[in-house]
Amino acid sequence: MKATVTAAILALAVAASLAATAAAAKPRPLSAAQRACLVKAVGKKNADLYAKGARVSARTKAAVTACTKAATSANAAPAGAPCATLSSTDAYLSEGPWNVWDAAVNLRSTGKVRATVLFVDFPDSVGTASPQSIVDGWMAQGVSWLSGTSYGRLSLALDAHSAWLRMPKAASAYGWDDYSISYDDHLYYLRDAFTVADPKVDFAHTDLVYVVAPPTRMIPFSPTFRGEPGAFILDGKKVDKAVTFGQDAYTYGKTVLPHETGHLFGLPDLYSLIGGDQHRFVGVWDFMGNIFDPTDLSAWHRLKLGYLDASQIACADSGKTTEATLTALGATGGVKAVVAKTSPTTVVVVENRQKVGNDAGICEVGALVYSVDATPETGAGPMKVQGGAITGQGCGYGARSDAPLQPGESVTVAGVAVTVISRKGTDVVVRVTAP
Repeated sequence: MKATVTAAILALAVAASLAATAAAAKPRPLSAAQRACLVKAVGKKNADLYAKGARVSARTKAAVTACTKAATSANAAPAGAPCATLSSTDAYLSEGPWNVWDAAVNLRSTGKVRATVLFVDFPDSVGTASPQSIVDGWMAQGVSWLSGTSYGRLSLALDAHSAWLRMPKAASAYGWDDYSISYDDHLYYLRDAFTVADPKVDFAHTDLVYVVAPPTRMIPFSPTFRGEPGAFILDGKKVDKAVTFGQDAYTYGKTVLPHETGHLFGLPDLYSLIGGDQHRFVGVWDFMGNIFDPTDLSAWHRLKLGYLDASQIACADSGKTTEATLTALGATGGVKAVVAKTSPTTVVVVENRQKVGNDAGICEVGALVYSVDATPETGAGPMKVQGGAITGQGCGYGARSDAPLQPGESVTVAGVAVTVISRKGTDVVVRVTAP
């Protein structure tokens, strides 16, 4: 009888405790964007627990902070350039405003950004070059490329560890395929790299990590890691942004670092990931496309990353004709592009590409015309250059390298009529009529 009474009392106590907890747990309101971001970060179950007011893990709290910040941040074009403001979509790495998840994990693209550089080798692939020689070679060239692209608005500082760090497993054991690696395998690779580095490297002030392997066929390419917020905690710092450099960084050199860092900024792949001619979309005209024949970022991407001001964009309003003198995209100052909005999620852009700055290697100069669509995901053609040969070397510098228009030439894209009026020095005068 006593045991029965005791059990009943305990049951009542537990019920009272649960009731008190339920009463104390206040629902936490989430916007649709915040919830979508949180579900992607920590799963539906944890998102539901948070929304119900229940206790959640530190990981979920970190994701909530990142998702809330992203949901309230400005991801549109600069104020004053309404023609360049597109509607939001759910596309991964959209050419329009980033979805709330992408915004939560993007690396800032202006100001001082500090990159910790780790050099890792393996029992079956030993690093022989001095780490400093690699830093001074293609890595420094890539940093310089980004500085030029940003007109000096980005200062990327490399904080490199001075010695090779031995990974605990062979390079062949980390799940690298010809040109793919799963998120989990990538996470595992980084975890081992950070584990061997942590006793010797201070991560307290890092914004991203570059992990450099020797040039081995076991690690053939250089993927970007856009992890969930707080994927790693190192020296009290949340680390969730990294690039793991492989053999292609040594093969293709200076544009691999800008391309992969561009993904951390939130830029998509502009070459095709859906079959067909790989460089049919933009050819050489943006280093998020063809990195083998290096050129610069497009005006659209520079605007998106904060490297151009609204005053440097001329809007071609519907039903009107706009004339503008465009300065070379690679030079500082002046109007850089004419933008005509063709739908809530699409625009047509005209810019001036000359043999200036990072465009020094191009074989044709003039007015470049392309369309931008916020709907397709990375690698599915969100940007499409008009004109030029899709296959072969164009004028000698890769696919679509012969695309720029010359004085007297015209093209119509999505109803937007573009004519090149004249060229003086490196300036180009264009006329754009929007439907």
